[in-house]
Amino acid sequence: MLPTDNELIRARQDLEAGLLPDTCNILSGTNVIDAMGGGSVTWGTARAHMACRIDAMSGREILAAGEIEPFHTYVMTLPNSATITSDNRIEHGGYTYEVKSVTLDRSWSWCKRAIVERV
Repeated sequence: MLPTDNELIRARQDLEAGLLPDTCNILSGTNVIDAMGGGSVTWGTARAHMACRIDAMSGREILAAGEIEPFHTYVMTLPNSATITSDNRIEHGGYTYEVKSVTLDRSWSWCKRAIVERV
């Protein structure tokens, strides 16, 4: 017998409470044109205090301008109800992360996972 919608909702809430111990802010960008015709992106909070969990995946280093720059990849786990795409950024623990990809929305899943890199 398949679980009811209410049972799935309750299971997701229980999982989120136990497995998403942190909070983060989801950011969205707005393109701003300057007087010279150039532009930049201004980031603002689209959703504050979203339950989350961050786990390290891998790290690498590249040589840029004669200096070694580290890049670390993480998996950010968010509630399935989170609205997030690769156009967003995430603030967590004093750091900002660029969203590289997000798992496809699956109605049966309790979470979304975003692959992120620290900016």
